[in-house]
This record gives sequence, C-alpha cells and structure tokens, in this order.
Amino acid sequence: MSTYTSRSREIAARLAVAVDAGLVAAGEVVKTEVKRRLAPGYTSGKFVTGHVLGSVTRTAVSVEGGVHVLHVGTNVDYALFWELGHNNRWTRKFEHQPRWAPAVAAVRAEALRAFQIAAGLEMRAA
Repeated sequence: MSTYTSRSREIAARLAVAVDAGLVAAGEVVKTEVKRRLAPGYTSGKFVTGHVLGSVTRTAVSVEGGVHVLHVGTNVDYALFWELGHNNRWTRKFEHQPRWAPAVAAVRAEALRAFQIAAGLEMRAA
C-alpha cells in the first residue's frame, strides 16, 4: 500500500511565485502602453519635456490585504490633473486628456495573456 504525501505547501509556494511573475509581465505590458500614449505629450505636444514619460514606473510585487499586487504609476502630480481634468491657467478652459485609463483598457487582453504565459512558465518549471 502506498503512502500519501501532501505537496500542497510546495504547490502554494510555487503558485505565489507564478502569480508574481505573471503580475510583473502584465505590469510591463501596461507600463509600455502608457509610455507609448504619453510620448506625444498632452494637447498640442508643443511643450513635451519627457518628464511624465520618464516618471512612469512599475513597483515590485507586494502583498496588500493578503493579495499579491503590483502598481504602475507616476509621482508627477500634473499627470493626474490631465488624466482627471483641470481648469487650465493658460488656456482658461477645462482640459481633460486621459492617457492612463485608455491605455489600460486597450491592453487588457494582452496583459492577461502575458500574465498567463509568465505564470504558466513558472508553474511548469517546478
């Protein structure tokens, strides 16, 4: 008669590593698309310095509330103003130039596929 040995802890640990790898892959897809959409700048593009573009980062994977997460973002305040909208001091109009939300929506399927590939490769490596 054979003896059963549970490998659930090993599998759970491998799954956590796979999820992290998948999040990194998906995060890179989102980060790349956001940067692509930010490259021309906001409105006319006449005042593009590359400041916002260069500030787009991806965090390392962390655990928040028991869930593995990764953030793609910027620490440049005025990117938020353009994304959500603001009353522009120079044009004296309400300006709204979303780049981030449309970028995330556009690459949703691609990010999911990148997650699946990276996580699958990690699981198969076990």
